[in-house]
Parts: sequence; C-alpha cells; structure tokens
Amino acid sequence: MGAPVDVISGGEPITDEEWGYDAPRLLTVDEVSTASRFLEATPFALLASHYDPAAFTSASVYPNIWDEDDALSYLEAYYVDLVRLFNVAATDQEPILVWMS
Repeated sequence: MGAPVDVISGGEPITDEEWGYDAPRLLTVDEVSTASRFLEATPFALLASHYDPAAFTSASVYPNIWDEDDALSYLEAYYVDLVRLFNVAATDQEPILVWMS
C-alpha cells in the first residue's frame, strides 16, 4: 500500500529510553497532515480485503483474537478512531506522540 508515514513506529524518538516496546516517538505536524490525508483516502474495505485470520493467528499477531467472529469489526472500529485522531490533529496542526506500551 505504501503508506507515506509510519504511524506506529515512525517519527523521531523523544528519548533514548524504552517506555514499553520502544522509545516514545513524535510525529511532526507535517507527518500528521500527510498521514491524515492518506488514512482519509484509504477506506477500511481496502484494508479488510487483506484480512487473513489464519495468517494472523499463525504469526501470533497481537491481539490474539483472529478466530473470533467480531475480529474484523474490532479492527474497523479502531481504524475509524485512528482516522479521526489524525484528522483532528491535522486540522488543529498538532503533532502526535506515539507510545506503545
């Protein structure tokens, strides 16, 4: 798909210390704006066409819910929230701090 911004592990670390899985990272206002446009233009249905619960389970992709009936709707709900977060931050010209714990 070629996302222009890695919204999970992109950005610049704000410390050398790991806080959970990695150091917290800051996505700049420009990165947030670019990501927002990309996410807004990427419908969930396009992402869902790549959904493979057996492969996710086999690869131990977190969270381990891929055999549940509502797993795809779970992903969709979080995708909607992610798009909304980036849209609001882009509109307000705010950076985003990414921290995976």
